[in-house]
Amino acid sequence: MEWKVPAASEVINTTSAVIENWHRGEGDISSIEDAFEKLETGSADSVARLIERLSIINTALWHEEDKARDRDASDTAIADTKRLIDRLNAMRAETVEIIDSELVEAVELNESAPLNTETPGSVIDRLTILCLKRYHMSREAEREDSTEDHRSRCRDRLLQIEDQMGDLMHGYDFFIQEMQLGRRRFKLYRQFKMYNDPELNPYLYRKRDKH
Repeated sequence: MEWKVPAASEVINTTSAVIENWHRGEGDISSIEDAFEKLETGSADSVARLIERLSIINTALWHEEDKARDRDASDTAIADTKRLIDRLNAMRAETVEIIDSELVEAVELNESAPLNTETPGSVIDRLTILCLKRYHMSREAEREDSTEDHRSRCRDRLLQIEDQMGDLMHGYDFFIQEMQLGRRRFKLYRQFKMYNDPELNPYLYRKRDKH
């Protein structure tokens, strides 16, 4: 059967395109729904679409995490940002799970092969984050309004990020190859974020039961 798991280079290319397009039209993006509408390309491949969506979510998260560190922001603004971060993180976890569920259906795994503790979706998520680190560290390494010492430190960090990315890409592709050869498998796991569920979060259900 056709092997449908994307290579690491495909993940990197998809994520890099999302990041570039986000920053090119950043002023016109007002919400995550707006970002989906403007940045999703409508790829015919379902896994490629999900990787694109995960890249959009993680790019949005990156910028909201920056905002949350603004010590001059009002308490209300920080609370709104934190709630959005929670929402985006829930979307992120759900998207990773859907990627893995799509791949479980799309590939033929050897159920007697040793189990890999990390799923393809979780590695794809890590690759998208490294793309974001590379993009933003690269910008810092070239920032004209900073000092040469700052740019030099960022260039050194950029080399480390590139090294991490190369290692992770190699590890991911090797994992995919091992699955293809029937020498490794993975299982679909659910994260069960209990704090997001009003029936499982004691603070929420105790508060509800008092009324």
